[in-house]
Amino acid sequence: MNERELEIDELSERFNQSHQIDISVLPKGAKIVLLTGNSTYWLEMVYPPKGKVKASGGIFKDAGKDGIITYVLGSRLNDKDTISLQLIVGMNCVFENNIITSPIQKLFIEPMKLK
Repeated sequence: MNERELEIDELSERFNQSHQIDISVLPKGAKIVLLTGNSTYWLEMVYPPKGKVKASGGIFKDAGKDGIITYVLGSRLNDKDTISLQLIVGMNCVFENNIITSPIQKLFIEPMKLK
């Protein structure tokens, strides 16, 4: 395992032990599994600094197995301000076009194998 793979695994382990993920610091290609009260979402980071992801599952399930390109704006509770580029357990995930999930119950970053 090279140094970069160790860094990704360490980052993944740290986030998987927390209840919050700052998606802007993840590498391109990182994958998040987001479990809400109603659905499961799979998010693959396309351009993390802006929250650009390839999303599937949940309300995106009809987009096909390859998913849909969209943006994660962040998390919010009720109608309060959105916390930019953060996924936080207990809060709703907010996608572009005001698409809002039910409250996040669990977050996981899938381990990443670099080429």
